[in-house]
Amino acid sequence: VFLFLLAGMPGILGLCLPLVNFILMRLSVLLNNFENYRTVSEYRSQLIIKVFSSRFVSHFAVAYYYSFVSIGNETAIQNGFLRVAAAVLIYSTVARWWENFLHVAFPILIEKIRRRNFNAKLSDELREIELEEEAIARLSDSGMSEEVKKRQIAVVNRRLLLDQAQDDTWLELMRPAHDSFPEYIQAVIQFTFVSCFSVVL
Repeated sequence: VFLFLLAGMPGILGLCLPLVNFILMRLSVLLNNFENYRTVSEYRSQLIIKVFSSRFVSHFAVAYYYSFVSIGNETAIQNGFLRVAAAVLIYSTVARWWENFLHVAFPILIEKIRRRNFNAKLSDELREIELEEEAIARLSDSGMSEEVKKRQIAVVNRRLLLDQAQDDTWLELMRPAHDSFPEYIQAVIQFTFVSCFSVVL
C-alpha cells in the first residue's frame, strides 16, 4: 500500500496529465476566443497565463502540498519529502515519456495510417482507370463513337489528376501545422520544477 501511495498514484496521475493538459488547453483557448482580445500579443499573453496557471495546479498540486503544507511530526515530514521526491521523479520520467509518445510517436503512427489509406485509395482509383481503359479499347475496335471519345477524355483527365495526387506535396499538406507553444509551456514547467522543488529535494 505504501509503495502504491508513493509511486502508484503519482504514476497514474502522470499518465493522465496529457489528457488533463489537452482539456485545459482547449478550455483556455475557448475562454481566450470568448474574451476577444484586440491584439495578437495580448491574446498570446493571456493564453500563456491561463495555460500556465492550469498546468501549475495539475502538475504541482500534490508536490506542493507535500512540500509546504504537509506538517506534523517528524515522520510525517520525512514521508512528505519522500513523496515529493517520488512525485517529481515520476513526473519527470513517466509523465514526460508518455507525453513524448503522444506528441511524437502517436502522430507518426497516425501519419502512417493516413498514408496507407491514401495509397490504398490511389491503388483503387488506378485499378478503376485501367479497367475503364480496357473497356474503351474494346469499344474503340468497333469504331470511335462520340460516347467513346467522351469516356476516353474523362479517363485521360482522371489519370492526369491521379499522377498529380501521387506527388509528396499532398502528404506534406496532410500534416498539421507546427506550433511552438506546447514546447514553450513545457520548458516553463520544467523550470518551475527546478525553481520550486530543488530546495525541498
